[in-house]
Amino acid sequence: MELSFACASRFALALAAGFLVVGCEMLEPQLSPRTYKVNESSDAVLNNAILLNIVRAGYSEPLNFITIAKYTAGDQLTGGAAIGPFNFATLFSKPSTSTYGPASISNQVNNSFDLNTMDTQQFYQGMLQPLDPIALELWFRQGLPRALVFYLLLDSIRLSASDGVYEYKNDPADDRWTDPITGDRELTSDRCQPKFTGNKNQTNYDIDTSLWHGAHGEDCRFQKFRYFVQLAVKYGLRLETITVPGPAAKSAPTAIATPNAVQATTPNAATSPTASTGGPAAAAPASTPTKKTQICYDLAVLRDVEVPSRFLPQFTACGRNTLSTRNEITLGGIGTFRDTQLVMRSGFGIFQYLGRVFATGSDNLTLGSREYDVTTRSDDRLLTLVPNGGPSCFASAWYRSSFYCVPNAGAENTKLIFTILRAIVATNISALLLNSTPTVRVTP
Repeated sequence: MELSFACASRFALALAAGFLVVGCEMLEPQLSPRTYKVNESSDAVLNNAILLNIVRAGYSEPLNFITIAKYTAGDQLTGGAAIGPFNFATLFSKPSTSTYGPASISNQVNNSFDLNTMDTQQFYQGMLQPLDPIALELWFRQGLPRALVFYLLLDSIRLSASDGVYEYKNDPADDRWTDPITGDRELTSDRCQPKFTGNKNQTNYDIDTSLWHGAHGEDCRFQKFRYFVQLAVKYGLRLETITVPGPAAKSAPTAIATPNAVQATTPNAATSPTASTGGPAAAAPASTPTKKTQICYDLAVLRDVEVPSRFLPQFTACGRNTLSTRNEITLGGIGTFRDTQLVMRSGFGIFQYLGRVFATGSDNLTLGSREYDVTTRSDDRLLTLVPNGGPSCFASAWYRSSFYCVPNAGAENTKLIFTILRAIVATNISALLLNSTPTVRVTP
């Protein structure tokens, strides 16, 4: 067979184009499944890291935070071909034979990713700071169970009563009982468990003043925390931020008296003319407005709750954009209390709290009745963590020769906790922290 050199060249180019088409057909279908797989794998890495840190906290060991800074995936297609043998002739030579072949094609996939260990000053400064109280309201607005948000973000509730200041800790192991005669203390007592009186959902905490004052004033602190959370969910407790004019404005109130005020004041940032030059910052003018966060109650929720008429005037309604003018309310057996404070946890403190729940065997802790919570709530347990595996795990971790699993089914609250924790960790990671980091290269 004789071909001109030009014809053979055109044939070779056509074959190369064919290889290009075949290569595209090989690579393009891989893009979608590989992208999905990377998304799925990175999600599993972050969820497993959250679980691992909860288990570490349960053992009172240091936590370790990592983040995926970059993931790079590549494909390389190589091909070769031979054509022939063909005979072709030129004007200056005798017919000759050239051989092209055989044909070959290969595909190579490679992956690499950068991991960051977040042992930095800036990261831990953010993780150790108590969350802003308005974080409660932000998470309420995401449709999460309200009781879950309270349990996860609140460290304690403080209030002033007639006989002093009390702090009720959100610690399932803090249910001690003091014998009024001998003074002996039982660290965790069944006497703290609420006892129903037979009047609907009323318990002894609603009517028994001896539980709240005197010899038992410091007892059953966790059950008292639960009591307040149940009231907060039932009455639609919310948080709102009010902008208050500075003292120079005539309309500014001279004091804030709040029955249920969160003690949080955040002055607005003032622009200093000397700040950019490195000099001392100028003092904010006396009329600089401030923002105060206060507890209020959702009137739409109160419509559906049987509240004695004598209590209604004492509730501060949300949405009025005015500071509360009352400093006390009266509820149940506790009597009159004032200056309620919601003590917020830090991001680091949330891990310690969940670790303590895990370590003390309190992972069967429930959030209470669903009656007044969001209608989407389908889980009552705060933390669902199954040792030694399970049929299907949302997150899993091997630690100290043991396997821990958050099951896919029946752990909806735990999954929501992971959602909140991932957001809290992510908000403390800035682009400046993702530069000089160890890199792991994986090439199959």
